[in-house]
Amino acid sequence: MAWTIEYDVTAVKGLRHIGKREARRIVDYIEERIAGQDNPRALGSLLRDLLELFGAIGSEITA
Repeated sequence: MAWTIEYDVTAVKGLRHIGKREARRIVDYIEERIAGQDNPRALGSLLRDLLELFGAIGSEITA
């Protein structure tokens, strides 16, 4: 199943503040790797766990 990706206005603004090359890599990854998954949340869970490990998002995540 293909998923439709919708970018939040805040995300788009954030992408504008980083270099074009890095922003393109992020968007390409999302569109190529995540949108094609049967369950895109599986990759999100891995990312959330990694960010928590480094303290990037702390207690903002609720399971």
